[in-house]
Order: sequence, then structure tokens, then C-alpha cells
Amino acid sequence: MQAPAPGPEAPEDVMRAAKQAVRAAVEARLAAMTTEARAEQSSRVLVKLLAHPAYARARSVAVYLSTPSEVDTKPVLEELLAAGRACFVPRYAYGKAKREREASGRPCMEMVLLRDMDDFRALPATPWGIPQPDMDEPRPQPGEAGTGPLDLVLCPGVAFTRAGDRLGHGAGFYDKFLAALPGPKPTTIALAFAEQMVDTLPTTARDVTIDHILTGE
Repeated sequence: MQAPAPGPEAPEDVMRAAKQAVRAAVEARLAAMTTEARAEQSSRVLVKLLAHPAYARARSVAVYLSTPSEVDTKPVLEELLAAGRACFVPRYAYGKAKREREASGRPCMEMVLLRDMDDFRALPATPWGIPQPDMDEPRPQPGEAGTGPLDLVLCPGVAFTRAGDRLGHGAGFYDKFLAALPGPKPTTIALAFAEQMVDTLPTTARDVTIDHILTGE
């Protein structure tokens, strides 16, 4: 049985330890999944996403670029681009670039336009193996180059609850990005393996709640 999560008023060190404990437990479950199970659940999630009203009406969509421990988003990229919808992907500043951006008050994560699947296949990878456009490469962001503001953001994460609580990897990229977006806010959908679902999560006021969680169950 999952231990109760500390309340949002818990000391920072207690909250940090509680979050890390959940990450470790969920990451162990993910590591135990077979390649076949990941593929099967990813297919189920894709079917749910394509049928979701928020996805069907969205013209401008932000999509995380998945790692092997996440629901596969490559088919989503292919579907959006084939339909001629604006597809944005994240790029994260890290190391020296992250420190410089934080010092100047600039965001450490941006959503930038993905042109086509050839563009996707040519993306360089970060030291963690995540493909992303180079931080210095000029690319349109939502609302630029004839695109509209984001209608939908597909969010990654380590763990989720049915109520929409989300636990990320700890850097706060998505929480900060979503909180800084001007209104009206885009719909948020998380794509998750069944192994990523938990009863409760330790959260603070800085943790953004996700509108919809689609799972591979």
C-alpha cells in the first residue's frame, strides 16, 4: 500500500525526499517493463489520444520527444505533421546555458516548431539521449511564423494520479513553462503507462495539475 504523501506545507527537505522516493519506486516499475509491453501500452494510449476531443480540435500542439521509458510520441508527431497541424517540441537549456538563462530571467525550456519528420530525424541529442533542436538555432515559437498559440500540450512525467497530479524529473521545466503561459491556457494531457499511476503524490503550489491523464490500461 502506498504511503500517504506529505501535505503541501511540509518542509522542503521532507517534500524533496518524498518525491524522490516515488520516483525511485515508479522508475523501478518502468525498468521492469518489457519492450513488448511498452509498445502495446503506447499503442493503446495513441488510440485514446487520437479520439480525445481536445486533440481533435487542436491546431497547435506541443509534443514531448519520448525516451524509451515514456509512452512513444513519434506516431503523434507523424499524425500531426501529416495533417498539416503546427507541431512544437521542447528544447531544454542545461549546464552553462541553463545557468545563464536563469541569471537573465529567460525560460530554460522553450517550445519550437518542428518542420517535418526529416527535421525530427536530424535533431541532435542531449547528453541524456533526448533529441532536441539546438538552443541557438532560430526556430518559430507558438504564435510566430503564422502559427497560433498552443491549444494543447502533451506532458511527460514520472508519475501521475487520477486527479491530475504530476511528478516530473525534478527540474520543474514543465511546471514553470505552463505557469508562465498567457491565458487562455492550453489543455494539458499526460500520456502514461499504467505503471506510472499512483494513488497520491507529494505536491506543492508550484506543481501544475494536468487536465487529462491517458493511460495504457
